[in-house]
Amino acid sequence: MMYEKYEEFSVRRALAADPDTRWCPAPDCSFAVVATGCASCPKLTCQAAGCGASFCYHCKAAWHPTQTCDAARRSRQPPPRAPQSSHSDQDHGEVKPCPRCSVLIVKVEDGSCNHMVCCVCGAEFCWLPSGCTFWGKKPWSRKKKLLWQLGTLAGAPLGIAVIRSVVCRV
Repeated sequence: MMYEKYEEFSVRRALAADPDTRWCPAPDCSFAVVATGCASCPKLTCQAAGCGASFCYHCKAAWHPTQTCDAARRSRQPPPRAPQSSHSDQDHGEVKPCPRCSVLIVKVEDGSCNHMVCCVCGAEFCWLPSGCTFWGKKPWSRKKKLLWQLGTLAGAPLGIAVIRSVVCRV
């Protein structure tokens, strides 16, 4: 039993990391459809036994043959929300969905950095809704991070030498 759950979780995690994976939006279905090259023909059909739901590759919602994704999104009614207590975790900002794969992420309010990395899809984002204020609003590129690290490594001995020379003169 435990091995089957582990195997299912491992497959789901691998599928969630694949940018071509789309999950069937039918309420009682959790089937994954791996679709490549669907930009020109975005209609997907779930192949799960007994499902057969059709949905859009781009917006991942029910198929809308006569509307654009934006028009279909505007015409859909918002789903009815279950009543929530006023003290839920999401109200306090401790739980947020990943901006790429929508898996819920919990942040412990311990004063740590607001830079988050999703463990499912690897997306990097700032926990703050306005973006990071210390590092700027754009995420740093790999090159910029490497230059920062090299500058820190090279600058630390130089800074120590300058401080030592100032302190030793006095």
